[in-house]
Amino acid sequence: MEDIIEINGVKYQRVVDQEETTQNPTGRKRKRRYDIYNVLNKRFESEPCQEEMEWTDDFLYRTANYFSDVKLADAMGRAVKLYLRMNRFVAEHQKRNLSWGIEGDEHYHILYSHIDNSPYVVASLYAQAPFEVYFDSRETAEAAIEEFRDEMTWYFTEFKNTRRF
Repeated sequence: MEDIIEINGVKYQRVVDQEETTQNPTGRKRKRRYDIYNVLNKRFESEPCQEEMEWTDDFLYRTANYFSDVKLADAMGRAVKLYLRMNRFVAEHQKRNLSWGIEGDEHYHILYSHIDNSPYVVASLYAQAPFEVYFDSRETAEAAIEEFRDEMTWYFTEFKNTRRF
């Protein structure tokens, strides 16, 4: 059965491979009809849904808001909240706009040392990574570490290890 639905000008086609839904569960595979999967709600908390093999299930699956494992859904929601809170922290504390490609214009971001079991600040001049939070000063980045230390420790130690089931 082929269904096409349009949402905000984007057309989505229903594609369900029943064989794929039953093999190798990874926390992200489609479930069988009437099985329960999880989505993140507007508070980024996981909540259960029943697989009906309809366009809404397809839409959630295609937009990566479909989790066949509740532990992964809970962890993903927690990680998204940390990312959003850190971006808000940057917006509230930055003193200058960040621009890339200007010689000598340093940007700061946070890495995690698994040897020292601690987050630390590094400078970046020219390279930019996706989904990285950048700060306009080392002091602002260090303040963010203090503000979010527990959540960062969880993110870099536990979450990084739970993304594959």
